[in-house]
Amino acid sequence: MVKKFSFSMGGIHPDKCKLTSNCPIEDAGLPDVVCIPVKQHIGSPAKIMVNKGDKVKVGTLLADADGIVSSDVHSSVSGEVLKIEDVAGSTGYEEKMITIKVEGDEWESSIDRTSKVIKEINFTPEEIIEKIRQAGIVGMGGAGYPTPIKTSVPEGKKANILIVNGIECEPFLTADDRLMVEHAEEIIMGARVINRALGIQNAIIAVDENKPHAIEVLTRLSKLYIGVNIKVCKTKYPQGGEKQLIKAITGAINSVVADQWEEYFICESLDNDVLVAKGQKRTKGRASNNNGEDNIISNGSIIAVNEGQCMIIVDQGKVVEFCAEAGAFKYDTSSEPSLFCGNLVENIKKTFATVGKRF
Repeated sequence: MVKKFSFSMGGIHPDKCKLTSNCPIEDAGLPDVVCIPVKQHIGSPAKIMVNKGDKVKVGTLLADADGIVSSDVHSSVSGEVLKIEDVAGSTGYEEKMITIKVEGDEWESSIDRTSKVIKEINFTPEEIIEKIRQAGIVGMGGAGYPTPIKTSVPEGKKANILIVNGIECEPFLTADDRLMVEHAEEIIMGARVINRALGIQNAIIAVDENKPHAIEVLTRLSKLYIGVNIKVCKTKYPQGGEKQLIKAITGAINSVVADQWEEYFICESLDNDVLVAKGQKRTKGRASNNNGEDNIISNGSIIAVNEGQCMIIVDQGKVVEFCAEAGAFKYDTSSEPSLFCGNLVENIKKTFATVGKRF
C-alpha cells in the first residue's frame, strides 16, 4: 500500500469535480489579435524592445528584464506589432501591453520544435540558470516570481531537496494532471535539470491521490532516472499551497533525505556463469542506510569494487561511471564522469580478461 502524505492542521475537502481529467490536451488554435503584458511577474515591468510596425516571430524578445526581480517577455505568436499602450488586464487594472496582429506561424530558429526529449544534461548550474533567465520563466502561482532567483541558492546555504508541485488541489482544474499524463518524461527531465542547477540528486514530484493515471505514468518513468521520486499526497485543500506542501512532504522527506546519507554499495563474489549483477546497498552495520530508495545513488555514495570486478553506473541506458580498479569508489556528481577510473589501458585489459574467463 502506498503511503500518502498531508499537512496536519486545517484544510477542507470540497468536491473534486475533475470533469476533464480524461480529456486530452487540445490545440486551441491561433487568435487574430493578442495583447501581451510586459509585466507577467512580480517586480519591475520588463523594458519594451519593439516598436509599432515591427515584425515578430514566436519566441521574439518583446521586453527585456529590467532589474534582478524582473523577467524577459517573448512573443507567443508571429505577426505585426499594432500598438503599445495601457490595456485593462486580468485584474481589471490598466497595464502596459504589446498588441500583435497574428500573421502566419513563424518561429525563431533558436527554438527546438522537435518532440524528442533531450536526456543528456551538458550544462553547468550557472549555464542552466542563465538559460532559465533567457527563457523568461516565472512561477505559475499568483506572484509570478522569477525562476532564476528561486534556483539561485544564496551564498553559504545549501539546497537538500527539490519539491515539484503536482498537487492541483483546486476543484475543476485538470491542466497539471493532463501535463503529467502526457508529458511525464519532460517533467522528470526538468526536475533532473533543476537538480543539476541546485547541485543535488533529490527531487520529489508530489502528486494528489486523485490523479491515479499521472501517478502511474510518473512512477513508471521515474524508475529509469536517478534522483527523482514520486510521492502521493492525500486529497485536501489547500494541499498545493507552498507552506502546506512543504509541511506535507517533510514526512516523506525522511525517506528521501536518507538517500542523501553516504550509502555503501557492494557486490558479492559472482558465480562462474554470471557476468553482471546489480550492486546491493549495505543494510547492516554502522555504515548502513536502511531508508533510501533502491534506484537512488546519491552524491558521495561509496561503491566497493573487488578484485576481478568492474563497476558500472548507468543512467537511462547511458554509462556515466566505469571503474575496474579495486578499492572504494566515491560517486561524485560535481565533477566530470571518471570514466575508466585508474589506468585506462590496464583496466580495459582486465575487464575483457575477466569476461574471457567467465565465458
